[in-house]
Amino acid sequence: MNGRRTARLAWVAISNGLLCWSGLRVVLHRSDGLTSMLLGALLCVACVTGVILEVRKQGLARALNVGIPATLTALMASSLFWLPILAKLQHSEYPSEAAEGAVFLLLLAGIPLCLAIITFLMYWLVDIEPNRTVTQLGLK
Repeated sequence: MNGRRTARLAWVAISNGLLCWSGLRVVLHRSDGLTSMLLGALLCVACVTGVILEVRKQGLARALNVGIPATLTALMASSLFWLPILAKLQHSEYPSEAAEGAVFLLLLAGIPLCLAIITFLMYWLVDIEPNRTVTQLGLK
């Protein structure tokens, strides 16, 4: 295994590992409800699948490993719109706290966004096939 492949594999393992750890925390925190536990489990399974596909050099690995943090970013950022509405529909005692929590989630969405951007750059810049030319990479 060459150094470029090792670097990319290490980054995918770190990125997906961080996201899987977050998913496991949701799964193990039983007070969040069944939906949260299922979403956390789905996140863990997707992250492990992404690492396995990267090890096996599958073409789907790129889409999955960039798509997981990008989708998580979109979900967290969109909470600015749906979380206050959900709090009102559930007749929450503190609907203003839902709006504050949504803003906090919007700020935290920067973490998976950074992971998605760095993972995309790792796939784009770290070419593991040495026989490809610059024009085949789409850089010209």
